[in-house]
Amino acid sequence: MEKNNFLEGPSTLADSSKRVQNIVLMLHGYGSNGSDLIQIAKNWEKDFPNIYFSAPNAPFTFDALPYGFKWFEVYPDGIPVDKASDQVKNMVKDQLQLSIKAVKEHINYLLKKNSLTFNKLFILGFSQGSMMSLEIGTQLQKSIAGILSLSGRIYSEDFAKVERKKTPILVVHGEEDEIIPTHRFYETCDILKKSNFNIETHLIKTMGHSIDEKVMEISKNFIKYYR
Repeated sequence: MEKNNFLEGPSTLADSSKRVQNIVLMLHGYGSNGSDLIQIAKNWEKDFPNIYFSAPNAPFTFDALPYGFKWFEVYPDGIPVDKASDQVKNMVKDQLQLSIKAVKEHINYLLKKNSLTFNKLFILGFSQGSMMSLEIGTQLQKSIAGILSLSGRIYSEDFAKVERKKTPILVVHGEEDEIIPTHRFYETCDILKKSNFNIETHLIKTMGHSIDEKVMEISKNFIKYYR
């Protein structure tokens, strides 16, 4: 269990005898936790023995599920946030900003700890974690190695209006996603293309809101190419 002043959660490094070459920060989905995503890293140990994987838990607990966390609320008082009052919407915005700040501080901690620069960092996010990865990965001090957006979307309404650091982005979505519909995939790809990002996109047939073996392979190859 990795712990610092900002966020805590599981981490793994296959070969601790050698210097860390890259960091992959893994941001989990709504109601999940870092222990869920870190399983991917364990499957990649043979391919990436010198990559340090960190999967912190989000700062807000998810009351409906034990050991669940969230980066920000999606259904305040049981209703979609876009239908909530202005006061509640502002509360959710505050949660988002706090989580962004915490992740940025966690990134700075990891880079300093391992004597690495931003161009050695990947951010992988699933679902709500994907929203976080696209937002944070494009607004750091310098460009990072890449962003992996899995079954998610761009959350910020003003994404294209804000100055962003360019970085390669992988966008993967299930054609049968019942949580985040496929029109969000096309919307995200369109925004990124118009913003001149270098993107790789995959819409996986027969896959729902999940990470399957094909996504694992696509993600692994993306990291191999840009590391």
